[in-house]
Amino acid sequence: MKRPSRKAERVWWEQGHRLVAGIDEVGRGAYAGPVTAAAVILPERCRLGAVRDSKMLDGLSRESASMLIKQQAVAIGLGWASPIEVDQYGLTEAVLRAGQRALADLRSPYDAVLLDGNHNYLKEFARSRSIIKADQSSLCVAAASVIAKVARDNYMQRLALMYPEFGFDSHKGYGAPAHWAALNLLGLSPQHRRRWRPLAGFQDAGLRIQIVD
Repeated sequence: MKRPSRKAERVWWEQGHRLVAGIDEVGRGAYAGPVTAAAVILPERCRLGAVRDSKMLDGLSRESASMLIKQQAVAIGLGWASPIEVDQYGLTEAVLRAGQRALADLRSPYDAVLLDGNHNYLKEFARSRSIIKADQSSLCVAAASVIAKVARDNYMQRLALMYPEFGFDSHKGYGAPAHWAALNLLGLSPQHRRRWRPLAGFQDAGLRIQIVD
């Protein structure tokens, strides 16, 4: 498994931009729950050899990597876009909002930004660059993917306590067989994305909205 490097960050460093924020988000393809983005600024020297794209790590490895990142990062920010926002504005806008909120939550200056993917939704910020599979190649983006994944998974575990019928702790809102079984039996919870095409035709389960602290 190839380690993510500092190569993309170094391009900015060599131009005098020392504080480079990596951004990644999770929850794009989920049927329920928020889109969650993280922004991470790492020091130029750090020991994060265990950090990989979150999809390449199991749960325990992600938790361990998240702790290492939090111990060494210059700054970490989280941003969320709710299922209601996904329905109302669409996924692209929800990802933008989550990413912007993650940058704001850094509460730290940043000089440049690296994003995962082929769409730079921060293109109005001149020192931003999107890289396909940056979560695998760039350490700060890989770190952001880990922070976002752990945060969202923890959130979905709390949702599972509020809506135990749906088993959000096991499938995290994605289209697993257990999730489909619950949908067919119960219908939609307040945490589902009602305009998501796979959910068309499902009825509302009539459960009240509960707020996660």
